[in-house]
Amino acid sequence: MSTRSYRLTLLGCAIAWFMAGLHAPLLHAWTSHGHVPRSSALFGSLVVAIAAVAALVVLFRTPVAPTRH
Repeated sequence: MSTRSYRLTLLGCAIAWFMAGLHAPLLHAWTSHGHVPRSSALFGSLVVAIAAVAALVVLFRTPVAPTRH
């Protein structure tokens, strides 16, 4: 993976996890208070969570390039 691709993947991963964190109150309200969110909100949360996990897996599977001294 090129450095540019790695940086874009890292940025995408950070944004996806940020968005997942923004959707956490929605899930808390559902599980703790019984407020059932709209199906579109649940679907959006699911998509964001899948994107975050997928980006993290890609980053972990990227081989480390040897550095020059």
